[in-house]
Amino acid sequence: MNILTTCLEAGLGPVLATAPSNGASDLLAIKFFYHVQSLGPKYRGLLDRAVRYTSTVELTSQLRPRQEKPLGNESDSEDEAPPDSNQEKREISELDLLLELEETIGRVPRELTMNYKRQQLDPTWDQQLDKYLNKEMDQGEQDAFHRLRDKLDNMILSKIDIVFTTCSSAGSHELSKYPATVVLVDEAGQGSEPETLIPLTTCYLSMKIAIFIGGHLQLPPFNINKIAILKVSMIHRLVKLHEKGISGVKVATLRNNYRSIAPIVHYTSAQFYSNRLIPTITERALFWDKLWAASFGTTASIVWVNCDGLDKRLPTNSVQNYENAETIVRILKLLEKNSTTLGYQLEKHHVGVVTMYKGQTETVEQLVEGQIGEGLEGLTISNVDSFQGRERPIIIVDLVRSNTSRAIGFLRKEGRINVAFSRAQYKTIVIGDVGMYAMSPLFDSVPCPSLFNLASEAKTGRIKCEGVVPHCHHDIKLIESASL
Repeated sequence: MNILTTCLEAGLGPVLATAPSNGASDLLAIKFFYHVQSLGPKYRGLLDRAVRYTSTVELTSQLRPRQEKPLGNESDSEDEAPPDSNQEKREISELDLLLELEETIGRVPRELTMNYKRQQLDPTWDQQLDKYLNKEMDQGEQDAFHRLRDKLDNMILSKIDIVFTTCSSAGSHELSKYPATVVLVDEAGQGSEPETLIPLTTCYLSMKIAIFIGGHLQLPPFNINKIAILKVSMIHRLVKLHEKGISGVKVATLRNNYRSIAPIVHYTSAQFYSNRLIPTITERALFWDKLWAASFGTTASIVWVNCDGLDKRLPTNSVQNYENAETIVRILKLLEKNSTTLGYQLEKHHVGVVTMYKGQTETVEQLVEGQIGEGLEGLTISNVDSFQGRERPIIIVDLVRSNTSRAIGFLRKEGRINVAFSRAQYKTIVIGDVGMYAMSPLFDSVPCPSLFNLASEAKTGRIKCEGVVPHCHHDIKLIESASL
């Protein structure tokens, strides 16, 4: 946020601020809005010069039916069933696109939306939009409506100093003439190189600075078809070039962590960043400590709930663990009950459930339905790939894998563990077989020290793995699922 406001204040704009996904782009716009609000009245004018833009081209791809195939790099083997190539595709109409547009950016403050700024320029816009959406226009009126929208959009973009959009939308016709001098790509580790090139090529005539922000030590770009060129993000490649001493590339490590309290930060800092991360949130949240004491008999920031039920391979080649899923439901109901007792209603934006497999995500979703109160209805339950870039006060991490051969599939990829355990702001709950994970740092002959270290400390109170900085003791407590 400081980078964006500094660019605007220094007259370095216009700025094209992008991210690989709609969720990440929305979050970037939302954080900018509240950051500017916190700076005081003097800076409120920045909001008049900013907009969240979504293209109809991008929405067309989102509206197409999803094919049933594991997300990201979920498959542990190469023998997964091919998607159904005969799946029927849905007709996409302009009406669908506008409706989807409203839904997509509904979470962004209205002041940053295109519709709000259109209404500011033409007081009849909302009325005409409603008439269009309700199919109350004849063909001539629809054509006039489209011309009005194009005219208003050109007027808006001519006065805007910062556009929030996705990397793919940056290549839309409407933004092709946007004269951005600064191009920013947030969550750059999630985007493939071709995807990241879109905003750069859109503004190649006017661009003076390109800024990439993201974690190259977290999950790689989404690459369902395993195409070689899509395996590496541009930020990862630029960091490697910098390490080789290539000129023209500057890399800065953002050491300050503004998301999580110190005990949460210490684990990922020790395991993945050589203890270089600095937590900036120093005060504990008293309510979450009270809720934890009532629910688990401890205020530890990380609670490991021991479940030793065996995992199961599904026909889709994904994995589920029914005992873990049942434990998650019990925990949600427990937290909900105790928060009510403490005089506070737990809401869906307070809790996120992160599982390591899509099959487990679907299992938890099915079990949760009808089992929790209104406050938690609609809470986010997703796999790690989908949760990257997001955060919640409480995160439940379901490791899923538990078996006699100690096979953990792609949990061996440290980037996946890094993402899962860095989503919580105040409290993390780990669901897993502590005995299996604490047995040895080698899982099926492949090392995964991060999970071994955390399980070891949960089980014995100390870290046993060699090479770990001795002073990195974590605020962690082990409890048995049967005690819940």
